[in-house]
Amino acid sequence: MLRPRGAVNLVSLVLLLGLAAVVYLGWIFVPPWLDHLDMREATTAAFNRMATDLDDERIRSFLLAKAKTTGSHWESRGGAWVEAPGLGLSESNISLERESGSRTARVAVDYQRRVRFVPTDYFQTLDFHAEKAGTLPQ
Repeated sequence: MLRPRGAVNLVSLVLLLGLAAVVYLGWIFVPPWLDHLDMREATTAAFNRMATDLDDERIRSFLLAKAKTTGSHWESRGGAWVEAPGLGLSESNISLERESGSRTARVAVDYQRRVRFVPTDYFQTLDFHAEKAGTLPQ
């Protein structure tokens, strides 16, 4: 028996809604993940710089400068949430450790990002951790 023209198939409707949900969540969560990949790359670059640069403050400044040009973050100004450029990291988010005798080092960046679900004012906090540790390159 043929269906009348214009009838909606329930399975197709559920699949279409599922696809729309996946696209929406990708639109929300992929940009912070890509920004985190940039911070992981900066962490690796900072680790490699530690082999030749003995000044930890210069390494920390390099990471903070990278965080200021990567992505955006939400901050509270006057009771309202405003999107600001950069990841909003401070020196307390960056951990640098080195052992000169064994030429091992560790660079870690821990931070949180708030993402906003666009039609609403609901925010979700995501935790990120970028770390590079091991023997320094020669």
